[in-house]
Amino acid sequence: MKDCIFCKIVSKEVKANIVFESDNLLCILDAYPEEVGHCLILTKNHKENIFELEDSQAELILPLAKKSCPCD
Repeated sequence: MKDCIFCKIVSKEVKANIVFESDNLLCILDAYPEEVGHCLILTKNHKENIFELEDSQAELILPLAKKSCPCD
């Protein structure tokens, strides 16, 4: 999507601190974190909301969140 900041991050038009990257997902540190280690997990293809996720993407997100964004 043309004006989506997350799409621009995925395409590397906008710089971000990447924690993890795979073929389908990108995990970045939030630019305006609520807490230390606040991460965002982005799909590499634009989605308006969680209900648009394919099952194959959804099943990868929680394990990535647990691995990449520890809350201690």
